[in-house]
Amino acid sequence: KMIHKYKIAYIEWEDSESGRQGWKSIEDSITPLTHCISCGFIVYTTKTSIIVTSHLAPLSDDTVDIQGDLTIPKSAIKSITYLKLPKIVKK
Repeated sequence: KMIHKYKIAYIEWEDSESGRQGWKSIEDSITPLTHCISCGFIVYTTKTSIIVTSHLAPLSDDTVDIQGDLTIPKSAIKSITYLKLPKIVKK
């Protein structure tokens, strides 16, 4: 039940790029942004960012631990596609 509280999404976004270290011309600093793709559970959203994680560990009906989280600025997001979770089968 707990994981169905969180939407799972495929996110395309652009990351910042840092130039090489040391003295250089401005032209040598011009580099394309890195196109990134993340896929995971959106566990937290603010006005300016989202937190996506690849791993959830439900501890109880109202508590979950996460691992592999990444905060992405909303201004960097190019697209979000929400995916459907499979039904959980109890054994």
